[in-house]
Amino acid sequence: MSKPPPGKPIVILGGGGHARVVIDALRCAGYVIAGVIDPKPDVAATLPEGITWLGKDLSSTRPDEVQVAIGVGSIDVGARNPRPMVFAEAKAGGFQILSFRHPSAIVAGDVALGEGSQIMAGAILQTGV
Repeated sequence: MSKPPPGKPIVILGGGGHARVVIDALRCAGYVIAGVIDPKPDVAATLPEGITWLGKDLSSTRPDEVQVAIGVGSIDVGARNPRPMVFAEAKAGGFQILSFRHPSAIVAGDVALGEGSQIMAGAILQTGV
């Protein structure tokens, strides 16, 4: 889980409650956030200060200019869970999905995390995870 290259900001996919948690974790970890992409323009009114709505989809965003973080929470399991679809669409578009952890998280040295992993504030991941 490395920091993005200088000048390569993060775009959050999704603008609901989980996105606000992701934004906080990324800000605390020192990442630069370009904004949020969400199909509903009205999310702009609920975003944290300094975070802008960038549009409805990734079509105007280029993979060589940004990384993406998934801001869609898991509302359900199985077919109704939109998170895997958002991940797959971003990957199909050539985007790297950021893995990150909140600075207050405790992660054992041998923990292996996959692409798109999100370790939030206060989490403890013991050895062997």
